[in-house]
Amino acid sequence: MVSIVKLLSTGTKTAPGTQFSGSVSVDSTVGNNTVFIFTWQLAQPQVSVRSPRGNVYNNSHLDTDPAVRTACLTLPGVAESGTWSFTVLNSHQTTQNFTLTVISKAVNECVPPVIVTGIIQKIEVTYPEPIIITGMVSQGNRLITQANVTVIVDLDNGKLLRLPALDDGAGPDTTQDDGFYTCLFYDYPQDGRYSVKLEVLGEGGRVLVVSPKEHTTPTNPASCKVPPSISMPL
Repeated sequence: MVSIVKLLSTGTKTAPGTQFSGSVSVDSTVGNNTVFIFTWQLAQPQVSVRSPRGNVYNNSHLDTDPAVRTACLTLPGVAESGTWSFTVLNSHQTTQNFTLTVISKAVNECVPPVIVTGIIQKIEVTYPEPIIITGMVSQGNRLITQANVTVIVDLDNGKLLRLPALDDGAGPDTTQDDGFYTCLFYDYPQDGRYSVKLEVLGEGGRVLVVSPKEHTTPTNPASCKVPPSISMPL
């Protein structure tokens, strides 16, 4: 059975007449049954999705369910490899929240996609104790090194904090180039609940695929795993 890979999960509060935009990467290992899922709070936005070759999809291409405020763009066949861009325009007179989730499946069930698995070693801390966040980037049973990994923390006040996660063997990262990327989150303003996402990018052919046999999981096994809410193929 081919599992679903979440390529992107994002969202924002958008003022009237403004838009939020971004991109999602699709590599050659994924692209089958790719779906862009848009949700809104009050009124359906104007959506535009552009493929790497310049093909544009808009609201006329969406399957919309107003009852649950959701619209889906299902791409036929295998999605083009490369960077897909999107814009979501709030044409309503009131500020509202929009979200976008992009899911896909492997093109070949024998070739696993690149995924990121998030690990938090403690899910409850007392200020100012830092939180160690680790992202393991892998393809099947092999690990990916030399990628650019970013931890995105939702501060629950409408702001996002972006933290670089490093695989350099320094600080909280125990071993260099083992496919485990680590950062410390300590700049939380107050006690509360914070959500975490991981963003992975590999550009210019700099990433390496290594055997896991010489590497082990980080010391002090994780007590909680962060869902791979952003897995951007390398």
